[in-house]
Amino acid sequence: MATKLIRDGNSMHLIDFGEQWNMEDKTRFINAGAVEKVVKQQGIKLVLSSVEELAGCARYIMSALGLRSIKTEAVLRKFLLKQYNQAEECLSIKGLVDSLTKDKGENQQEHDEMDELCSCLNSYGGIPDITFCVSRNSKFSASSIIWNLSGLDDTYTRVTTYLITYCLYQQKKRGFIGNRKGNRIFVVIDGFQDLDCDSDSVIGVCLADGWKYGLDLMLITPLLSENFSEAVLK
Repeated sequence: MATKLIRDGNSMHLIDFGEQWNMEDKTRFINAGAVEKVVKQQGIKLVLSSVEELAGCARYIMSALGLRSIKTEAVLRKFLLKQYNQAEECLSIKGLVDSLTKDKGENQQEHDEMDELCSCLNSYGGIPDITFCVSRNSKFSASSIIWNLSGLDDTYTRVTTYLITYCLYQQKKRGFIGNRKGNRIFVVIDGFQDLDCDSDSVIGVCLADGWKYGLDLMLITPLLSENFSEAVLK
């Protein structure tokens, strides 16, 4: 099915956690026109169209870290925008962590929230090369991609999955012209049961609204339906 969708002009994004897809499956996907990107080796360049979209990344990074504090999210958003204003082109997760580590914060509460963010983002498995770029005239992705996340620790597997999905959602939302005709983007996540699927998560948002803009999620799991949130079961 995936190869037919690609050959019909749609885009497929297979988010591979490193164990679910064998080489034969990937080869068929690649032969249909997809490319494979090994995030741990090649990094990932996220393209957003505005500062507002960049700030929106904070919510889904927080979700990946398992943090829910509104104040901590505000601190993360503040430092994302601070790094953007200081960066010549793109800002990076590594630069963000470095900034959070060196900055003392405006008060003790902010300092404590920064420490918590650093503790969560300072991965023992190594921080992958994730960069954020803001460009009104560029797309995040115009092709079909196998996102190989093997070798990333669980935190950055979630961070990368949420941010890829968020960028694709924003890309389709920007290009929406009032109807559902035209090429669609299909995002395939196998083993999604360990991800945040609540209604306010990026997966929940895409399930509720993505189809209107031309983005569809394909969620695969061996577990029974009662394990999942209402956003997934709908």
